[in-house]
Amino acid sequence: MVRFAVSKSICVLLVVMYLNLFCCSVSGSEKVIKLVKDKRWKFVVAFNGLLYFINPPGQYKPVLEAETRKKGEIANYPTFSPDGRHVAYCLLKKSITYMFEYDLVRKELRNLYKTQLGIRNLSWSPDGKRILFLTNYNHDLETLDLCVIEFATLEVQVVAKGMVSATQVCTPSWLHDGSAILFSGRDGRIIKIDPSEHIPTVVLNGTCPSCSPDGKYIVFRDGKNTLRKKGIEAVVKTSQWSDYYIYDVRQKTKKLLFHGKGMFGLGGTVWQSVLWSPDAQYLMFFKSQDFPNVEEAFLMHVETGRRFPFAKLKPFSPGAIDWAKY
Repeated sequence: MVRFAVSKSICVLLVVMYLNLFCCSVSGSEKVIKLVKDKRWKFVVAFNGLLYFINPPGQYKPVLEAETRKKGEIANYPTFSPDGRHVAYCLLKKSITYMFEYDLVRKELRNLYKTQLGIRNLSWSPDGKRILFLTNYNHDLETLDLCVIEFATLEVQVVAKGMVSATQVCTPSWLHDGSAILFSGRDGRIIKIDPSEHIPTVVLNGTCPSCSPDGKYIVFRDGKNTLRKKGIEAVVKTSQWSDYYIYDVRQKTKKLLFHGKGMFGLGGTVWQSVLWSPDAQYLMFFKSQDFPNVEEAFLMHVETGRRFPFAKLKPFSPGAIDWAKY
């Protein structure tokens, strides 16, 4: 009887926990839908070689007009201009990768750049005058080049040659004023570089930095995991379960946001690039394409740490989503 009573209590507890989780998910989704509407947010995502606007709880609308989409072409890594009126993205045609800019108001498409070295992880500068991107994958060294293209003149500049890690490929992040760029270095450290001076400096130990639009914080993954066994300490490569931290730039302190493994009680989670909301009040965390059957994205309020489910997502590669305001 005692064993039966305990089993019954456990079952009741599990049911209550499930109902609470379900109810929180529903209310969380409604919260996000209201946030998106009130704050006039918009999101662009690349999926299956095409670009889409996405709204919670997972409504997709093509970005480009039907006549601009052709079979065999793969679009990826979209990025909004600061005013939200333009989308830049890369397009793979056979062995050549192009960078295009699409005017969302005039419905006009413009070719900015093309190369056989590949283009990925685009990001528009805060002043709207430049777009950074990664290119020239080095298989032997597992590195990429960081480049910047001037939007007005289309002049391309190599900012950091062979310095960006190709094993921790996250979109480099502009500082809030566009004066410098943060990126993941080869040795598990975050590097800052001024595009005009080309002098790299180490900022933090970690990877995948993401600067807040107001310049107050940097969100990043811990760069190294330490394994201790029988008094022996060994430093191993960053795993997919890395923890995420938020770094206060002024106070020079960091705080744990969450543990990468099992976030939200989901097994097998892989969290990659982090997006900031235009008002710097929310963060978006999402899974990579490693687990296409459980793609999800969540929003987190920076001050309170409260989390809300954003949408069930179709599989997309890390860095292939961007956030702007109408």
